[in-house]
Amino acid sequence: MNGYTYEGTPSTPSLSAEVMDNAPITYYYSTEDSTTGGTEWKNITGTTLNAGDYYMYADIAETENYFSATTATTKFTVSPLPIDEPTKDTTAFVYNDGEQTYSVPTSTRYSVKNGSDKKKDAGEYKVEIELADKANTVWKNAESGKETDNLFYDFVIAPLPIDMPTKDTTAFVYNGDEQTYTVPTSTRYSVKNNSNK
Repeated sequence: MNGYTYEGTPSTPSLSAEVMDNAPITYYYSTEDSTTGGTEWKNITGTTLNAGDYYMYADIAETENYFSATTATTKFTVSPLPIDEPTKDTTAFVYNDGEQTYSVPTSTRYSVKNGSDKKKDAGEYKVEIELADKANTVWKNAESGKETDNLFYDFVIAPLPIDMPTKDTTAFVYNGDEQTYTVPTSTRYSVKNNSNK
């Protein structure tokens, strides 16, 4: 019995030895290395079994000329399905007063955790991406031992550069009245404590 990949086409069990009298054969699988208590190999699809190691054995029915028999177990593996890591968003984000979104390609294979792909303020953040089915899928290019770990992508929103206000070139001379140093009006900055008066 050969192994196969989750969601792929299951292998077809067979016996290498000749079965006499065309005796009926029933195959069983189990997560235990045992020739009893298995589940019949019947109507198996690519998603019937989770990824992992299994054992298969066969019961050969009795015939007119031969007694029934049970084979030894054979180990086979259902491998997890490799999933391509989503491409990273290369946008150079700059603060713009509104919420911005780090673009992660849509897929049923993974999801963005806790809205970590949406931010407003300038800063350095992490977009966290999690596999939808860690039991049966793995990241295709992950390091050994980290095949199902969440991915973290850098999400940086740079501060918005603001032009410095032009300087007032007025030659102020005392005239007995309050005078004002003119600072161009902007929502991006303010004059502190009326220091221009």
